[in-house]
Amino acid sequence: RTPEDAWPDAIPVLRTRAAEEVRRASGAAHQRDFRWSPEYSKKNWTQVLLPAYTTHYLDDEQAPQPLMIHGQTGEISGARRASIKRARTASLVILAVALMLGFPSLLGAVLPFLPVEIRSIAGCATATAFLLGITAIIPITVASLFNRRRRSAL
Repeated sequence: RTPEDAWPDAIPVLRTRAAEEVRRASGAAHQRDFRWSPEYSKKNWTQVLLPAYTTHYLDDEQAPQPLMIHGQTGEISGARRASIKRARTASLVILAVALMLGFPSLLGAVLPFLPVEIRSIAGCATATAFLLGITAIIPITVASLFNRRRRSAL
């Protein structure tokens, strides 16, 4: 088949495969109302029935990371990594919230002239801030583990 003849059959398959990849990547059980508006240009064909698409994303250093979408299966191959920079930012935000909650509540828990009821509430807030501060390591840990698993899978 010529590319012009095969192209109308390739578009719905690619759309279906892309929607399935998005559903799997998000961990959803179902999808509804998938919207995608790709612009197809410079379609290079080889001796296959459907094209292979290439795209890229920018990593933390703004370097393009190439991805390939298989035209028949819709499988995406290439380096897929979590952003350590975004994980670090999320961790710092969580830590800042914990500190903003922790310092005033710690101060309220140790001041002797405050009523016992207020000091006990402040003590609970201090414990909550401490637990929240511990959770600040979660985004970096998850991103690092994801990247390590992806690197070992290659």
